[in-house]
Amino acid sequence: MPAFNPINAMRRWNTAQWQTFALRAAIGLCVASLVPALQGPHNLAVMAQPLVHSPSFARKARDLGTFRWSSVTVEKGQTVSEIFERLGLSSKTLHQLLTNEAAKQSFRKIRDGDLIDFEINGYDQLRTVRFDKSDLEQVTLTLNNGEVSEQILTRQLEKRLQVASGDISSSLYADGKRAGIDASVVNQVANVFKYDIDFVEDLRKGDSFQVVFEQTFLEGKPYRQGHILAASFTNRGKKLSAYRYNHDGREEYFDADGRPLRKVLLRIPIEFARLSSTFGMRKHPVLGRMRAHKGVDYAARTGTPIMAAGDGRIELAGWKNGYGKTVII
Repeated sequence: MPAFNPINAMRRWNTAQWQTFALRAAIGLCVASLVPALQGPHNLAVMAQPLVHSPSFARKARDLGTFRWSSVTVEKGQTVSEIFERLGLSSKTLHQLLTNEAAKQSFRKIRDGDLIDFEINGYDQLRTVRFDKSDLEQVTLTLNNGEVSEQILTRQLEKRLQVASGDISSSLYADGKRAGIDASVVNQVANVFKYDIDFVEDLRKGDSFQVVFEQTFLEGKPYRQGHILAASFTNRGKKLSAYRYNHDGREEYFDADGRPLRKVLLRIPIEFARLSSTFGMRKHPVLGRMRAHKGVDYAARTGTPIMAAGDGRIELAGWKNGYGKTVII
């Protein structure tokens, strides 16, 4: 029997047999090329790396989930809803915050120029809102699964004693400011010595004052000036002293000998007004002729408090021709 010769056999194939052979050969080549890939996981990992393990893709994914702080200064006429819209936060988020009554009350304290801090991630999801309710209180609102919690941080004030002194060259207000005391402390100086000094008529250049007062500090910076604990005022060469003391539950001022500075009558019933007309003969402002002026006139802004010179009984409180609105004691 002659040996089998594949070449001669292939020569005798018809067209159908050749097509079958070509199809099987193609399938075999495909299988042969896939086997190494299936056996080598490193090659598959390299092919998938740009989609799964790309550093830039992973960084972007982390950024979207990371919460970061943004600060907004409230502009004039701007509403909270407008601020949320500007930051890309949904109205639903604002509604969730406002369902908390404490949060709603805190938002009402926000004013033009206030600074609000927002903690937001890359998906425009809000976690925290923080702002100052007042100089001494900071509010933090935290949103967690639709629930709102409020935390209030109270800043502590530090109290110190301060000493200021100065000479009168123009006015008590101007010279007090130059010495480092504000209007509230100047008013206290005037009130302390108002039974002995007429700060409209009695002041002279060269008069001097010294004040010991309370000064509060907020986070190391001067915040507010408080009560006067001691003071002295030299007027026309005469020195007056005052010391604050709690007497029968009331804070009063006494001199160096322990006598109260409060007297029966005030020297002047109004603070820092201008003396516009003195007692005695003067030219009448309406009639234009000389007449006796039986009083003293002070000019001040509308709404300036007027004090009674002493205790007494009210005889008239109303309108009096020639005087206008009048109180007679």
